[in-house]
Amino acid sequence: MRKIKPQIGNNVYINEVPGLLDVAMVAGRVSQCKRNEKNPMLWDATVKPVCDIQSLNAVAIIIMNPEH
Repeated sequence: MRKIKPQIGNNVYINEVPGLLDVAMVAGRVSQCKRNEKNPMLWDATVKPVCDIQSLNAVAIIIMNPEH
């Protein structure tokens, strides 16, 4: 498990099939983040939508190529 802080501006992707990114689209961008007070292994992130997400019921932050 990598311990990488989500960064402001990171893209947040959505997909019809959880776990697969072959048809991913950007749903939003991280606008703020902090450690979860109850579980410090998790982050509480605020995401600013970049598209109409009325029908979404879940999102995930995926940090791609964190070394670059």
